[in-house]
Amino acid sequence: MKLDLDERKPWNATQLAVWFALTTLAVVAVSSLIAAVLAPWLEQQNGAVAEFALSRGPAKLARRIMTVLAIPCLVWLVRRLGWEGWRDGGWSQRPGLGIDPFWRGDLWLGAGIGIVTFAMLAGGAVLAGTREAGPSWTGFEYVSGSLGIILTAVVVALIEETIARGILLRLLARPWSWLAASLFSSMLFAYAHFMEVATEAFQVQGVWGRAWAIGYSTIVDGVAADGFALEFVNMTIMSCVLCFMFVRTRTVWLAVGTHAAWAGMRLFNAELTDKVRDVGDTVLFGKRAGQTDSLAATLILLGLLALLWRFLPARRRSG
Repeated sequence: MKLDLDERKPWNATQLAVWFALTTLAVVAVSSLIAAVLAPWLEQQNGAVAEFALSRGPAKLARRIMTVLAIPCLVWLVRRLGWEGWRDGGWSQRPGLGIDPFWRGDLWLGAGIGIVTFAMLAGGAVLAGTREAGPSWTGFEYVSGSLGIILTAVVVALIEETIARGILLRLLARPWSWLAASLFSSMLFAYAHFMEVATEAFQVQGVWGRAWAIGYSTIVDGVAADGFALEFVNMTIMSCVLCFMFVRTRTVWLAVGTHAAWAGMRLFNAELTDKVRDVGDTVLFGKRAGQTDSLAATLILLGLLALLWRFLPARRRSG
């Protein structure tokens, strides 16, 4: 069964996966070389530009370079694979129809789903003793901090859902079944969150050696980190939930609302609570603000997916 989101095109599924892999490796390689040259040079410079570029360390600089390079490469790739432009971003059921008329209701429903499910995790972590109340905000900080978190969460969710579900899932669902497309795009989505550069990679001498260390760290270090397996599984299931929302509603808006709520609640949790450092290893509830390191997240996400499968009706195709 293939997902009939738009007119399907005769793509080769293997070619699709190979192109994504090659593009990813090319972006990592080029961005690693640029970071290997640029970071040491900026460290020797004075001025506001150099200070801003390295304000969060060379590893963050490398991640920014990678993001900047990835955007045009992704646009080129998806256009090669049949993307019809920004109208084909999942904001409506079919390209060119405008914003879906159900978008407000989907956003609010998604926000409610995200808030309730994350509140269960955050509350459970506090009750289990893996996290505790942190420093409280002042009155003004509540206003400014809350607005900043909400704005950040909404913008990030809109961008990521448009790319991951509105574009990538649409493309993959044309040659593949919706299940295969959801699993593949979800694993990519999950893995992307672990692509971080170790600061030690910038201490390697020589441009080529440093570039290799940065690229290797980007691809491998996240996978080798403690707790990777559980977090990767949870991130993959989380993405599958968002994919299923897209499949049933045929637009990104329900997924955007849920994603924004999860992201916002994670940021609030990070600001208002701290992990308890003297607690031993725990599995049911994790220590991270996002609770992706907890078995409870796995159970709640699987339960949410089952509820959506049972109660979220498939929306009829319009246009």
